[in-house]
Amino acid sequence: QAWTPPPVPDDEPARLAALWGAGLLDTPPAEAFDRVTRSVAQLLNVPMARQRAIDACDELDDAVLPSLLEAVRLDPGNVAALEAVARVLDGDTAVRADLVTALSASATHPASDVRAPAVRALGSTRDPRALPLVRARLRDEAPEVVRAAFTALGDVGDVTDAAMLRDHVVEASPFADEALRALSRLSLIHISEPTRPY
Repeated sequence: QAWTPPPVPDDEPARLAALWGAGLLDTPPAEAFDRVTRSVAQLLNVPMARQRAIDACDELDDAVLPSLLEAVRLDPGNVAALEAVARVLDGDTAVRADLVTALSASATHPASDVRAPAVRALGSTRDPRALPLVRARLRDEAPEVVRAAFTALGDVGDVTDAAMLRDHVVEASPFADEALRALSRLSLIHISEPTRPY
């Protein structure tokens, strides 16, 4: 008999939203957590122990996207939820329009470390309604947000962006590499490893 995954608990959306909001995911090593795992390893007399916060991002599908959407709606500055959207969204989902609407607040957030993942997530939606928001971030004062906008443009842009992207490459702007990658992803040119012209 084939293995079937257990049912998703009723409180899973709330658990995921709380986990993403806690800021524990994708963090550097922390001595406090290392101390706990060393203690567990000693207690159980095993060579190693590991703790993991499970956010299901490796297996996320459209069923979990509403939870991400709710987390972003509740807190437009929730960077972990924004990054999860960017990692898992494949552009083919019924909640794309809702995500674009929710992400628009995050894309204009005062903090650049919130705007950048929001812009990447907007690109991941591959929804044409995200395009004006992405294009607006190309003029952001924070370089990391502009880089995110070029990345997103490669996912959601169209042929009308080609001339502007080529100008960045030809003029060797500070974002020439990102512009070249965006052009490549838009299939306007085909290269294996973008390099800045000299």
